[in-house]
Amino acid sequence: MKFIDYGCLDYRKAYELQTEYLKKRIAGEIYDTVLMLEHPPVVTIGRLGSETSIIDRAALKRRGIDIIPVDRGGDATYHAPGQLVIYPIVDLGAYGRDIHRYLAYLETFLADLLGAFGLKAAIIGGRRGAWIGEKKAASIGIAVKRWVSYHGVSINVDCDLEPFSFIRVCGDAAIQVTSIARETGMPIAVTEVKERVQRLFIRRFHEDCCSAAC
Repeated sequence: MKFIDYGCLDYRKAYELQTEYLKKRIAGEIYDTVLMLEHPPVVTIGRLGSETSIIDRAALKRRGIDIIPVDRGGDATYHAPGQLVIYPIVDLGAYGRDIHRYLAYLETFLADLLGAFGLKAAIIGGRRGAWIGEKKAASIGIAVKRWVSYHGVSINVDCDLEPFSFIRVCGDAAIQVTSIARETGMPIAVTEVKERVQRLFIRRFHEDCCSAAC
């Protein structure tokens, strides 16, 4: 499994990269690959969302924040610098072809990652992502093509949270969001989180996913 850090990358460019890696993984030209990056401010709306997921379009426009429909699962979310986005391009065919198991693995990984910063994260049935109390700290939205996953997860590390109030997060205006920095009361660099991703991701991948193929 290979991890690649792309720094801060425009969402559309990152999507093009994902599709390139996706095609190569489907063709067997590369091994499983995990992309780590941040995005300039952008709102994306998944397949379960619609224009009704936007609460304050004028506020987004004033900030120059684009709204982009995407082919992942889920509804609306916000990306910005200070949020770590992880796109695993993973062949699920080698791991039981079990999408629900893969999603559960991602949630456990997110809980592990938040736990590494002393935060007790909850996984709530029927509400994808990782939660600290009633506040969402990390989101999941994936897609699968020919049993290869793309899109992935986002973790609020130390980002501006206000634009989340301009949308219905995951289609629910009542959802509140938080970040690692807000919960710990300390500034946290995305690089600090990236340093922990590879070890925790591989550990959970082998513990949770490999057993499905055994």
